[in-house]
Amino acid sequence: MESRLPTGTVTFLMTDIEGSTRLWEEKPRGMAAAMRRHDELANQVVSTTSGIIIKSRGEGDSLFVVFPTGSQAIQAALSLLRAMESEPWPDGIKLKARASVHSGEALTAGQDYYGPTVNKCARLRSVGHGGQILISGATKALVGSELPDDLGLRFLGSYRLKDIEQPEEIWQTLAPGTPTDFPPLRTWADIPTNLASDLTTFVGRAAEIIEITSLFDRHRLVTLTGTGGGGKSRLAVEIARNLMPRFPDGVWLIELADLSDGDQVARAIQSSLKLPPACVAQGMSSVVLAIKDLSVLLILDNCEHLLEPVAEAAVALLRGAPEARILATSREPIGAKGEVVCRVPSLALPSKKFANLDALAGNESVALFVDRARSHAANFSLTQENADAVVDICRMVDGIPLALELAAARIRVLRPDELARRLEDRFRILTGTKGALPRHQTLRATIEWSCRMVTDLEREAFEQLSVFVGGWTLELAERTCGDPIDEFDLLDLLTALVDKSLVNFDAGDEGRYTYFESIRQFAREQLANRPDAETAALSRHAAAMARYGMDRVLKFRTTAEPEALQQLVRNLPNLEAALGWAKKQDDLSLMAQLALAIGSSHQRRGYPRDGVGPIEEVLSTGSRCMDLDPQVYARLLCERASLALDLLENEVAEPLATQAREIARTLEITELKIWADNLLGQVSMANQDFEKTRDHYNEALRLSEESQNWVEMARLRNNLGIVERRDPQGDKELAALHYRAALEIQRTQMHSRGEAETLNSLGVLEQSRGHLAEAAALYIEAGQIEILLEHVFGVAKTLSNYGEVLAELGENQKAVQPLGIAEQLFGQIRSPYREYTASTLAQAAALLGWSGTQLEEFRARCGRVELKDAVTSSLQAE
Repeated sequence: MESRLPTGTVTFLMTDIEGSTRLWEEKPRGMAAAMRRHDELANQVVSTTSGIIIKSRGEGDSLFVVFPTGSQAIQAALSLLRAMESEPWPDGIKLKARASVHSGEALTAGQDYYGPTVNKCARLRSVGHGGQILISGATKALVGSELPDDLGLRFLGSYRLKDIEQPEEIWQTLAPGTPTDFPPLRTWADIPTNLASDLTTFVGRAAEIIEITSLFDRHRLVTLTGTGGGGKSRLAVEIARNLMPRFPDGVWLIELADLSDGDQVARAIQSSLKLPPACVAQGMSSVVLAIKDLSVLLILDNCEHLLEPVAEAAVALLRGAPEARILATSREPIGAKGEVVCRVPSLALPSKKFANLDALAGNESVALFVDRARSHAANFSLTQENADAVVDICRMVDGIPLALELAAARIRVLRPDELARRLEDRFRILTGTKGALPRHQTLRATIEWSCRMVTDLEREAFEQLSVFVGGWTLELAERTCGDPIDEFDLLDLLTALVDKSLVNFDAGDEGRYTYFESIRQFAREQLANRPDAETAALSRHAAAMARYGMDRVLKFRTTAEPEALQQLVRNLPNLEAALGWAKKQDDLSLMAQLALAIGSSHQRRGYPRDGVGPIEEVLSTGSRCMDLDPQVYARLLCERASLALDLLENEVAEPLATQAREIARTLEITELKIWADNLLGQVSMANQDFEKTRDHYNEALRLSEESQNWVEMARLRNNLGIVERRDPQGDKELAALHYRAALEIQRTQMHSRGEAETLNSLGVLEQSRGHLAEAAALYIEAGQIEILLEHVFGVAKTLSNYGEVLAELGENQKAVQPLGIAEQLFGQIRSPYREYTASTLAQAAALLGWSGTQLEEFRARCGRVELKDAVTSSLQAE
């Protein structure tokens, strides 16, 4: 079990190893053994001083520990450095750690800390030397006279640490068994550099800064890649400032964007380093000679148009200057030996359901937008009234920093809601940053700059793939791309587009490619300029999505359903776009397949009303449906009947299910016969004709047993249990037997969706018997599964049942949270079950003495709860 982190005012200890990069390079095996011993010593010390290790190896060879008091942290630092001083290190290695101790208010995030106190402790550590322990003025004031008699503190002075306006008092420990004499502190203000002061605030990227900074403990060339306008250059400068104390001979920015050929690379570096004019003729050799013995960091910015000469220059520099490091930015890797590539993502996007304004203001995209908006309209602020529009703006531009800055510039003439509406025409709205590089003055110019780097065939793929909405897989790309793209070349083309930061790739699940929406719209515009190519691409896309959809639909009502459903849900935007194209072409066959995939997806996610429209549009064509594939038509009828039953429209469901059963019998498709009889059983049960219900269910059960369809077998046993529970003459014990038989099958077959339904049914049975505690436990178990499946209707139904049980137990204070969230979820999917849940919630609120205003405010808060947090939020009410 993880230790509970102390909160309030705490003290942090941070250490790292001096010269670890060189030691790892020279003696990697010895360093591996030495660091294992270092960790053992650190764990021994921390365990005896009430500390908790937050991160080990958090930044290269570093340590991050939290203590309740300052004296404990100082004692731990002394003990660790003394132990390291006396340790007989292996392989002739002598590890020296530098340490910093700082106290302040703790801000926690899970099992981690963040915020100003952590940042200041890290800044303090960066100015020290191996064997030195630095204490902040805050910790000195906190410990007062609590220090041991043999420990003294030497005041080193007040220094301004990086990014911290107020100077910090810095003290050094003086104690037996530790060194006391060190060189002057390595403050960043003393390091030569050409980095200019920033004109705007740097926002976010804390995780990326830590991760990329730590890469330089092991590597000498790091390249930041990412989409145009993604903030690579600004991030590189911020990282360089963090690294300045490690490069006493200088940190230099070399701008390459305006260079037109590779011969100019050496001159740009010479100019930035201010080498004499006589060096120009010697090219890179003069640069290598100038820095061969220096510890410097060079930032090679905007390399994408000069990859080969930049790679050659980087290799020459690193070979000739062993203490030099290079941080490059490029829209694709530069391809040099030893290069480590780090892709820079967009800023984190805000949720549409934010808990409160403070939480929303802490989001990276929102923070950048608000900061830049204030620079254009000083009175702008994030409010309840404009928060939803700000969220929409950030999400519409994919959290791309340049796009956020361009959007923020419009705040001086547009309200956020007006700006959000106009972003549909983003290339006309996102313009006009005076003083910026030409390619950064408009969003279109930024994307056009990126597209200058592609080959003709890459451009063709780039444009054809723009017909996808929301992403695609390699399988779908192969089905959609046509002439002149060869299927065997497509993977190489996709790889090139990913490398050039025009396409994103996520290796999870199916392996998915995506565009940022702004880039997709640009590519789509280019394709639309060639009408014949556009028509062919859209036709292939619609056919590919129809085939993809039907392949997954045929896996429904089997154990493969969960994965097939996830794949369809991820591709709903593609399916809907393809359906729109099929309707324009009046292609009823394509419409039917696509509508079935879309409607089935919505029904199984718990959004029945959303599933009705696409299917009803096909069925409303009447006699034309007779020309459809009979199996597709029968499935459409069954799916429409299922949706009707979810919406309590039994009169709509019965004729559809009856017609579907007739077709299924004609086709002799067992699965469809089972489905149709199951649906007719549900209709009969809604009409309270329980004997007829049993006949339908038992016939379907017989067919499922004959065909060994375990999913349907379990579903029907669950349904037979519901009949016995609902029938006034039914057998409750037989109902329980049916439920438990269904559960056994579902758990054996790992059919989570069915398991959640049966647990819910069993909960209702226990509730009807008066076993309320048992029912509550079953609902909680069911809800936890429904959340994992993201089944909205299932979550809402389970929480509604759970809240009702709590109300029956007289626990109204606990009942209102699940009931409130359930009511909001039912409202989102426009379910008729909302009214019943709303009534139960109102009764519980009345018993608590709530006013109408209190109840409405509570409902608004419940509406902000994310689906993934619905069950957890309800349990927290306990």
